[in-house]
Amino acid sequence: MKEILQIGLLDDEEKPRDLLATFVGGIAGYNTAFSTDDPYFALKEALGQRIDILITDIAMPDMTGLQLSKDIKNLDIPVVLYSVHEKLAVDGYGINTVYFLRKPPKLEEVANALDNARIFITRLQERTVPPLEDFVMLNLLKYSRYFMLAPSEVDYLEQNNIDTKLTLDSGEEIELRSSLKNTLNQINRSFIVRVHRSYALNYYKIKAMDQAYCYMRSGKQIPIGNEYRKGFMEFLRSRRH
Repeated sequence: MKEILQIGLLDDEEKPRDLLATFVGGIAGYNTAFSTDDPYFALKEALGQRIDILITDIAMPDMTGLQLSKDIKNLDIPVVLYSVHEKLAVDGYGINTVYFLRKPPKLEEVANALDNARIFITRLQERTVPPLEDFVMLNLLKYSRYFMLAPSEVDYLEQNNIDTKLTLDSGEEIELRSSLKNTLNQINRSFIVRVHRSYALNYYKIKAMDQAYCYMRSGKQIPIGNEYRKGFMEFLRSRRH
């Protein structure tokens, strides 16, 4: 295990984050990788494997700490939940929650939480079979080869006749020997959602949207089909709980 573990701090209030950062800085073996009120930034850092432990508030306006924790569950990053409401701690079961901190925490409690997270990481590393990386194997249209896709890198997918064109956030385009429906079944990630008979997109890469289009951070404008609008709006509402 790494001698120094990197901690991500997420809270929509600045003072609690600053207090946590001060505590983490005083505990040997840990370092604050980031302190932010932006859950999408925290998600990006987690998906990029740039943190070892996440400490997150539970109730936040854009994305709850529980929802974020569920989205990174497959990465095996231990999560410390942090809230003024102790009753919310029970909602953390089923994700990689290792401790619950009540606001405002004490230094000793933060140290205990981080030690529990370190034990969680140690036990994962002692598995006889290492956990699989979060990749999906897809069949390329050309050369009859396979492509190892990291789903978090997907920007959007487009139906191209009977095949699928997949565009990554790097701008790279990949032609797949599979229909859009079959490709989505293969990728099978909750954040990849179909919004049109010819398009699906990465929910986390949306910059803005209206009734007709999703405007991606890459600059791409994705239409929302009439037959998919209701389901997509219900999906968006579900992400706020």
